[in-house]
Amino acid sequence: MFQSMAKDLLVRIYRKSFNGFAARLTEKESEKLRGTKEVISVFPSRTLELQTTRSWDFLGFPETVVPKSPRSESNLILGVIDSGIWSESPSFNDDGFGPPPKKWKGVCKGGKNFTCNNKLIGARTIFDSARDKVGHGTHTASTAAGRIVDHASFYGLAEGAARGAVPSARIAAYKVCEDLTCSEADILTAFDEAIADGVDVITISIGGSHATDIYSDSIAIGAFHAMQKEILTVQSAGNGGNASGTVASVAPWLFSVAASDMDRRIRDKVVLGNGKTLIGNSINSFTLKGDMFPLVYGKQASSSCEELVAEICTSTCLDEKLVKGKIVVCDSTDGSGIGEGLRAGALGVVARSFVEDYSRILPMAAVELKTSDFEALISYLNSTKAPKANILKSESLNDTSAPVVASFSSRGPNGIASDILKPDITAPGVEVLAAFSPDAELTRNYNDSRSVNYSVLSGTSMSCPHVAGAAVYVKSIHPDWSPSAVKSALMTTARPMSTLKNPDAEFAYGSGHLNPVAATNPGLVYEATEDDYIQFLCKLGYTKDDITQISGKKSFSCPKKILPPKDVNYPTISAAVDADKPLNVKFYRTVTNVGVANSTYTAKVESAKNIKVTVNPSSLSFTSLNEKKSFNVTVVGEGLSSGSHISASLVWSDGNHIVRSPVVLYSMKEVVSVFPSKTLNLQTTRSWDFLGLIESDVVPRNLTSESNVILGSFDTGIWPESPSFSDDGIGPPPKKWKGACKGGKDFTCNNKVIGASTTTFDSARDEIGHGSHTASTAAGRHVDHTNFYGLAEGIARGAVPSARLAVYKVCGRDGCQDSDVLTAFDEAIADGVDLITLSLGSSNPTELDLDSIAIGSYHAIQKGILTVHSAGNSGNRSFSVSSVAPWLFSVAASTIDRRILDKVVLGNGKTLLGYSVNSFQSKRGLLPLVYGVGPKECVKESIQYCGQGCLDESVKGKIVVCDISDGSGIIEAYKVGALGANILKSFSFNDTSSPYVIGFSSRGPNLAASDILKPDITAPGVEIIAAFSPLASLTGIPGDKRSVNYTIFSGTSMSCPHVAGASVYIKSLHPDWSPSAIKSALMTTAQPISPSKNKDAEFAYGSGHLDPVKAANPGLVYVTEQDEYLTFFCKLGYDKDQIALITGNRKFSCPKESNETSSLAKDVNYPSLSVMVEIDIPINIKFSRTVTNVGVANSTYTVKVESPKEIKVTVNPTSLSFKSLNEKKTYEVSVVGKALTENSSIISASLVWSDGQHNVRSPLVVYSDFYHGVD
Repeated sequence: MFQSMAKDLLVRIYRKSFNGFAARLTEKESEKLRGTKEVISVFPSRTLELQTTRSWDFLGFPETVVPKSPRSESNLILGVIDSGIWSESPSFNDDGFGPPPKKWKGVCKGGKNFTCNNKLIGARTIFDSARDKVGHGTHTASTAAGRIVDHASFYGLAEGAARGAVPSARIAAYKVCEDLTCSEADILTAFDEAIADGVDVITISIGGSHATDIYSDSIAIGAFHAMQKEILTVQSAGNGGNASGTVASVAPWLFSVAASDMDRRIRDKVVLGNGKTLIGNSINSFTLKGDMFPLVYGKQASSSCEELVAEICTSTCLDEKLVKGKIVVCDSTDGSGIGEGLRAGALGVVARSFVEDYSRILPMAAVELKTSDFEALISYLNSTKAPKANILKSESLNDTSAPVVASFSSRGPNGIASDILKPDITAPGVEVLAAFSPDAELTRNYNDSRSVNYSVLSGTSMSCPHVAGAAVYVKSIHPDWSPSAVKSALMTTARPMSTLKNPDAEFAYGSGHLNPVAATNPGLVYEATEDDYIQFLCKLGYTKDDITQISGKKSFSCPKKILPPKDVNYPTISAAVDADKPLNVKFYRTVTNVGVANSTYTAKVESAKNIKVTVNPSSLSFTSLNEKKSFNVTVVGEGLSSGSHISASLVWSDGNHIVRSPVVLYSMKEVVSVFPSKTLNLQTTRSWDFLGLIESDVVPRNLTSESNVILGSFDTGIWPESPSFSDDGIGPPPKKWKGACKGGKDFTCNNKVIGASTTTFDSARDEIGHGSHTASTAAGRHVDHTNFYGLAEGIARGAVPSARLAVYKVCGRDGCQDSDVLTAFDEAIADGVDLITLSLGSSNPTELDLDSIAIGSYHAIQKGILTVHSAGNSGNRSFSVSSVAPWLFSVAASTIDRRILDKVVLGNGKTLLGYSVNSFQSKRGLLPLVYGVGPKECVKESIQYCGQGCLDESVKGKIVVCDISDGSGIIEAYKVGALGANILKSFSFNDTSSPYVIGFSSRGPNLAASDILKPDITAPGVEIIAAFSPLASLTGIPGDKRSVNYTIFSGTSMSCPHVAGASVYIKSLHPDWSPSAIKSALMTTAQPISPSKNKDAEFAYGSGHLDPVKAANPGLVYVTEQDEYLTFFCKLGYDKDQIALITGNRKFSCPKESNETSSLAKDVNYPSLSVMVEIDIPINIKFSRTVTNVGVANSTYTVKVESPKEIKVTVNPTSLSFKSLNEKKTYEVSVVGKALTENSSIISASLVWSDGQHNVRSPLVVYSDFYHGVD
């Protein structure tokens, strides 16, 4: 009993770094223990709270920071260009402040109801008042330079002291933004005024969604003029997300800031009725009164909406009576479900989180859960008749993994100046609590009327003022330092960040994480002059007029000998290089001594083994302060593969100072050839050129064999008169063709479209356009001057223009019936097609014995016919891929390097970019813009959404703003005569970040066969232009009467025919290859895709991105025999009747050994290797594979494995020697490693067999039964 009591009293035991314990003791017991000889000390345990403005302490910058110069600090002025400021906030109190510095030349022109003071010494605005109605400017200003305010909190969350870096510094506010929109004209005015007013540093947490040329970038231009007057401009890098090349702040004189988390996170919890607690990302200030409350799914709480719409809690769907007093579960990620729950009067809402590395403020008791936890919630919801839950108030947690760059933070490389590394530095930008405007909306929800003085925001807008505050701090210690010296000091003393936590490395975090105190004594600095920047602009190829527009200088000319951009005297060292060419790059830099007069610095380099970095000279000796020394850095090594990068670091040290610069080399897109520049239009069917299957003698083709291949298209029919299906120059059908032209009413075939069949419909004519589009993408003829209302005019063509088409119409306006699909398979197999393309399927995977496409395609494969199938458009969620059978070739969708955008020009001159294919061009210039105008019988929210019947004729002739993303608002506006600011016609632009898997493309894992990796491959499926039916409706809107012959579609329906066309191409070169051999060739030669751009990795893109030309000569192939599929069914647990239903084979019985390890589903001879394992059990897996030599008779292949440290992958044997073609060799792969956990439920590797000419690549994926998407 006494042991039990002691155990209950003991709280913690400390054994690692010191000896001690924590226990629950009375005062008397503690006094007795204190008197014990062996006990050094006894003290009470206090409950400590993380400070509100935790970020400065996290940066090692406490209130008592040393060095500190309050007098110098008080003489510095921070210019804040933002949404204004709330002057009455305690953060801007001027108690104890003297008058403004004598150098201040500005005024207080804050307009209506605005007053300045000795802290907030100036304000300007073009609006009626500089008062902050948004809260953004107040937040950024207080983060950088706010006063110390005790007991600040957000509804009691994280109560403590709020402060900026430089509480004694002065602030001048320039309001350029109203309601989150900011005019470039106003921004330039603000720069002009701030420079004249005499500010020392400018902070601007504003920017575009993407980088623009410097001569058209108002912030870059304004900042250049500021730099000319010795003023440093600090700018947010952008919130363009976790994608390459999204950084918007690119000029070298700008200080560009990325965002990281810090060691305080704000999280929330939902407690379920079964006792399980789920932790979510949300800032919830509400506490529900009670213990447990009824839990209801959105689809069960609606009496007016369809189940799928109600499930996500679409606006006006929830029934107030059904949600009253309950917590509603909404399967939405954009916050709309929470807004609907608040409108309907629900007690609380649990939704799915669209991000997992930061929390946002919610308008009611609500929590957003990551996918795995949300699925656990759904599982609980379905497991009991009376589900209950409680949503707790949020709390602060300690995050020991910080700092990590936030997912929203924009990444490099620099899209405008490729040799200037951007972003420059990283600072806290996640869940930062600072001053706010009580006039501002907390959540921008109509029903949320809360008003606060301090709020929590996330973004690079929040990281930017941290660096601005630090820059003012360094300037207060070194008032005579130039902007580039201040910037250099902060960059070269930044703390290194982990590449394991940040796979984009320097392109995510720049020089590292902000360390303000170390920056006051950097030792050496890299200074750049105005002339350096002028030369830089010359080297970028800018004209004299362009440079004058940026710099204001008219009397200059670009020198004949100009240093390349990589040699701008920048604190980071970076260069873009050509792919696969040996590295030999030299950089030049000059440092200025600001440390100790007599000092010697030696260079130390840390680099990867495959490059050699040398520094000359390797030591620098100084005899005085401000003395300059130059050095060069040479990097030599192996060439970089396309799209890859390599990093090193250069550190100069004198024993007291560490001056660190990252060295980054990265490759540009692969260069195929170099030729004189011509002005060209992007080709219509751009996708085939993007895939390397160009119209050239360089690409191997066998046109005679190609003309003998027949592609069966199962779809909505075809428009036979389209030029894409002309038979000019094509001879009669192949002799093997056994089909007929049974296309029904008004339908004729030709020597291109050699057959047609339809059973349910009266004609095989395509009235929808889908079938014409897919058929022409795969095998359409070469057609010049095709376009969509002038957009992307060029050549339309398929992969195999000489191949034949047989059309089987199985879909109409009401969808596609299983019975028609099976009929089509039956006919196509009998007709003698060689391949089948099928861009249709269910929204969710089904069991194979219930899947008409899986059944039909199995019968096709028995006759040597490969079926290519779209993976599905069920979006960015796990287990959504619906094409799951191993004999099906399942295709995901990616982008290409041509994207189509549109612009809307606002009355204030600002131009916004949007995603739409808009063929209309307004001829009337600017038109009236309206929002929220409608009849009284509609609620305000429905009018803002442009809900059905909620717009009246008052919008006629105007452009309506509709706050909904499903297109329904556009339809409603069209119906009442809205015209749709000036909306420009769409245009094409080059997307260098492609390919990446698009959001709608269905993901694995494979729900029906967990050890078969799906999808198999990825191909272009975004904004594909191809043939169309002139009878089809372009948009489905009754009033849209446009008729076209070519149009733009997106979907896995578009990616599927790309792989089908490529398969026909391979078949034309290798007529005797089996379906599995063709499939293997295309999979093992696919281009690897970046997992950093595709968080679901192989479950998003399969084996990689289609590369048809390489697939023509794969070297080795994985051939799957019919018997393997039969054993596969047995392993899935299918009985004899189910197997007979799929295969037609009634004589087959599962062998006894089918339950042994040797016959596991993972050992189907598949080109990819995948297995699902149990969570928390160490990995110990073995695969068996057999390859067939189709390359060179006498050849030897050796294996290379790329895998993470967490697993060890061994291959036995490690080399395979062949003496003849079609010879087979077998090998085994063993994978051992640590158990997968709840937080780490997938691990990937790759296996490559190479003989020096061929690279045969297979992805290897091990995932747990807990996998529900990558966190």
